[in-house]
Amino acid sequence: MHPGALLSSLVSLAAVTGIWCWSRYEISALRRNPSASPASADGSSSAVTVEAHALIQRQAAGLEAKVADLDRENRELREKLAAALEAAKPPPDPATVASRIASMRELAFSKSPEWVPASPDDILKRLTDHRRAAIPEKAAADRVRAWRAMGFVPDAFDFREASASLAAMKPFGFYDAETGKFYHQKDASLLRADSREQFAGALLPVLISQNFPAVSKSWDVTDNDDAARAALALINGDANFTRVRFSISDQLNSNFDKGQAPPPPPPTYNAPQFMGESWKWTEDQGNLFVQSLHASGGLAAVNAAYSRLPRSTAEILHPDSLYMANPPFQPAEVPLDPAPVEGKAPFFSNVAGELASYFLLRPWADVDFSTTASEGWRGDRYQIYPGDTAGDHVLWRSVWASDNDATEFFAALRRILMQRYSIPWQQEFDVSPDQFSLSEPHRAIRLSRHGATVTLIDATSPRFADALAAKFSTH
Repeated sequence: MHPGALLSSLVSLAAVTGIWCWSRYEISALRRNPSASPASADGSSSAVTVEAHALIQRQAAGLEAKVADLDRENRELREKLAAALEAAKPPPDPATVASRIASMRELAFSKSPEWVPASPDDILKRLTDHRRAAIPEKAAADRVRAWRAMGFVPDAFDFREASASLAAMKPFGFYDAETGKFYHQKDASLLRADSREQFAGALLPVLISQNFPAVSKSWDVTDNDDAARAALALINGDANFTRVRFSISDQLNSNFDKGQAPPPPPPTYNAPQFMGESWKWTEDQGNLFVQSLHASGGLAAVNAAYSRLPRSTAEILHPDSLYMANPPFQPAEVPLDPAPVEGKAPFFSNVAGELASYFLLRPWADVDFSTTASEGWRGDRYQIYPGDTAGDHVLWRSVWASDNDATEFFAALRRILMQRYSIPWQQEFDVSPDQFSLSEPHRAIRLSRHGATVTLIDATSPRFADALAAKFSTH
């Protein structure tokens, strides 16, 4: 509709409204002073007045209907005009949206990305290739062996492919740090609020890593998985928290019907439950952790966390009592001698942490039991020694906040080990209230608690289990 037509309708509306108001005034005047009506020669002024009233009322009703029609027409015209103006706007370019995202986070890009439109398949390939390249094959194979020995995963799997599968769950963009190019989905129109939100989710880790170099590294290969998960929880939580704030404040958040929608991520990932749940935990629990930081001191408190990274998942799970405590929590170092035992040196050493301890228990117990047993974690380390065809050998030592916390974890491990290996309980297994021991041809377990320390030896031969127990005795 041409703007002139709109103006004409508005003028007509004003004229009809004036006539309607005058008619209402006439009716009111006649009601107040009926004698004001002109009298006829035969004295029939009353009849004339009634007829005049009826005529004016009919005219007023018609005018009211006309006013309603014009009002509806003008609303429709205004809506069409607003839609036409909106449709005429060009889609925001990536640099404009990126600037708004950075402004929301109150950070700036140290190096502005070069925006490269790309197909979804191209982005997925770049994401997965990059993740695979960051993980050496031997490190991946050792990790899988270690996780199987610990009981985190039941079967062998391709760690690099599983990690690449998780990376593909966020397929909107990929940043090549070497070239400075950010590949974004070319067919997903930034006129759409959902496209802008996914663009923000892909871009925010780039903004964060440029401003806080301490987190701009690969966390897939490390000798402290617990600290790595905690750092990822901060990064992913910050990105998610800011993405949601950006989406809420997005001035164009109603434009879901404009342009091409972003394609959905893969329906699921191809990774063991332990890996998938750990990844989701960094996204969800990390968001809650950043919310706690923000509530305590705004974005300044969030930024300060990058200067003092959380070093354990326990801090992410309990931010008020651990990370923000005064003095702040420091995980206990648990030294384990890496020297060979029976001629075998450990091929893998790492930290499980509160989160992985929970995930270890959870397949065999309910949420409340697993949560209670894994709370109170203060530090741990485990070493894996090469075994035979029956499996590898585990030495795991953990430290707890109190003797009671250690007792709870000891009891939980005792229970799930028998369940995991389908070993019926026998009275002789319980050497003492704080010592559990069993020996079979291909499974030997030595579990003990000394104060706030719990030590697990899970070997595939009694001889190697006894050698580990002799070397790492806490007496």
